Amino acid sequence: MRQFSRQVLATIAGLALAAGACATATSSQAVPLAATAPPAASARLGAPVKVKATFNANGGAIAGKASKAKTLAKGKFLGSLPVATRAGYVFAGWHTKQTAGKRVTRFTKIAKSTTYYAHWRQRSQALPLSLTVMTYNTLTGENDCAGCLALKKAGDGAQLALSKRMPAAAQKVAATNPDIVGFQENEGEPGAELPATYLQALLPGYTWILPDQTVPIAVRASMFTVADSGIVTLEKNPKACTAKDDTTGRYVSWAKLTLVADGSALWVFNTHGHPYDKLACAKVRSKNIDKIVELMDEKNPGQAERFLLLGDFNAYNDDTRAVFRDHLAKLAKLGIVDAYELKQRDDSDVPKADSASWMTAKVAGKTRVRVIRRDGRHVDYIFVSEGAQVTSWQVKSGPGVKWKTIAGKKVPYWPGVIPSDHNPVIAKIALP
Repeated sequence: MRQFSRQVLATIAGLALAAGACATATSSQAVPLAATAPPAASARLGAPVKVKATFNANGGAIAGKASKAKTLAKGKFLGSLPVATRAGYVFAGWHTKQTAGKRVTRFTKIAKSTTYYAHWRQRSQALPLSLTVMTYNTLTGENDCAGCLALKKAGDGAQLALSKRMPAAAQKVAATNPDIVGFQENEGEPGAELPATYLQALLPGYTWILPDQTVPIAVRASMFTVADSGIVTLEKNPKACTAKDDTTGRYVSWAKLTLVADGSALWVFNTHGHPYDKLACAKVRSKNIDKIVELMDEKNPGQAERFLLLGDFNAYNDDTRAVFRDHLAKLAKLGIVDAYELKQRDDSDVPKADSASWMTAKVAGKTRVRVIRRDGRHVDYIFVSEGAQVTSWQVKSGPGVKWKTIAGKKVPYWPGVIPSDHNPVIAKIALP
């Protein structure tokens, strides 16, 4: 240990006494400490910085007010965007400037407190087209889904026959009486009848477009005539994104309809994306979205005429992961949005029912056959222009839904035939 001389120690002691004297002499004086104050508790703990997103209706209104604001964590997505309206105008999205600027979507990240502005285009003199629209994956006749296997294990495999399921599916359609339906998985064993074969007989009053293809469209015969139609292969060669992805290809059907009432046009596109929650599958789905957009622009340049995009996209509406959310992000940049985001009310007969039911749900940690999933998510979509009005949106679980108590929890379930491992999504829409 180092030794100090008496002289050094005395010097140190003297300095200490001097410092104490200074402290005593100045103790009655106010000494500002703000510059050296400790950081706030929230900052010390690393709490997120809050910023404000303000939405300016820019001549319109948001629920009767000129603007609406919400507080978010810095760097987070904007999330759900407010719906703005303006008499005589069609909403054209939220932008970073009052005129021009960049369009923002629910996936735009906010870096600082910012005001976003509604943009508008003048509405044409034509009256809005009011429609009830449905998208419905009726499940292939091969009955090879995970829920199908669970149903077979429960001893109810006979109910999976198309002759049993399609009458129940037709009941769902008839109960909501849609003007347009996009169907998916119109498939079956080689030589066997297809779901559409049954549905055509059970649902009179519809014109069927491509009823022998995997993604047919049905439209109300008294309301529309078919000017043109076709189907496009999204992949040159069928792409399986996982070993389980047994596919013969992915397609998008399209139809140009003529409204009987006034001769105006309506384009309908209908598709079915690759399944599975895997990055490889999400990448294939993303590429196919690009091809769908190209087709839509080829047929209806600049969205000059009304349109609908329907289908089972096999990707969730609340997914925020990069690539996995591309079906929402890419379309939103073009002003094509999920009708769910524009809905004025949710009329689902079972609150928070999923559109992909899988015929099973977990109750008290155990998978139960026939119980309806209620995670509030959907993979089945009705996409519309952002200027559309959606008065009602719903997942249709019934008819025939019952409730019972399982493991002390009251849950909805299907007591009879389950038409499909998907429930249809329906929206009441006014297209400008």
